[in-house]
Amino acid sequence: MVGDDDGEIERKIDGMRRALSFYGSTRTYHKVLELHGLEELGMKLHALSLQGKWQEMHDTVKPDHILELADTCTWDQLPEFLATRREYATRTGLGIRRETAGQQERANEVLKRVQAVDNPGVPRGLEI
Repeated sequence: MVGDDDGEIERKIDGMRRALSFYGSTRTYHKVLELHGLEELGMKLHALSLQGKWQEMHDTVKPDHILELADTCTWDQLPEFLATRREYATRTGLGIRRETAGQQERANEVLKRVQAVDNPGVPRGLEI
């Protein structure tokens, strides 16, 4: 999850709580939650969904749950993040704002820095 600043990232995390409350209630997704130590969360969400307690499902998902599943950084940190945390990435999309001249300039700078990232395209430790 990428944002202009910590405040925007926090708002995006909060927005993801509803999505996780829905998907996490589906037992098909419980293996993913289990991989991240969140199996109990999935069980709670499933039980609440059977009772139709949609708001309680949302409230059950905490920001820390989202952070267990998603990494975050600011746009300015993105090139370093890709180099150190997504060294296997061969493509990435930039949903950065470009509505003003200043935003366009910043987007161009971030894009230039992202394009300069040299990564091997495979996860660290799995190189051949």
